[in-house]
Amino acid sequence: MGTGLLLLAFSLRSAIACECVLPSPKAEAKRAEIVFRGVIAEITDAQIVFSVQRVFKGQVSERFSMYKLVLDGDCVDGFRRGLVKVGNELLVYAWRASYFTEGFLTSTCSRTALTENASLDLKQLGSGHGPSQ
Repeated sequence: MGTGLLLLAFSLRSAIACECVLPSPKAEAKRAEIVFRGVIAEITDAQIVFSVQRVFKGQVSERFSMYKLVLDGDCVDGFRRGLVKVGNELLVYAWRASYFTEGFLTSTCSRTALTENASLDLKQLGSGHGPSQ
């Protein structure tokens, strides 16, 4: 089974009998391995490429790619469909999953959002720092 199908199988299984309850921004940041603010610069068949402005947790480069997994619904790994558009500025909470070795993932049941809808998060996260070179 390919990585994408395996990831989808895990995501669908975890979506059964799930209700999204968002943690506080600080609790979500503690759970995440990386937290950053960036603009979607490019979308390919396999990746979403960000131009990163600020990093609130972890090491994130100026140009950072994440696997393009875009879904609808709650409690599945991936980006919500409405977020993924070139030019959108997002606040991203992400982590590595044991079943996915190709990089970081976010979840439709995370605080990942358009920055215009993330003012509470940005206030609580503080100023962060610039991306790594």
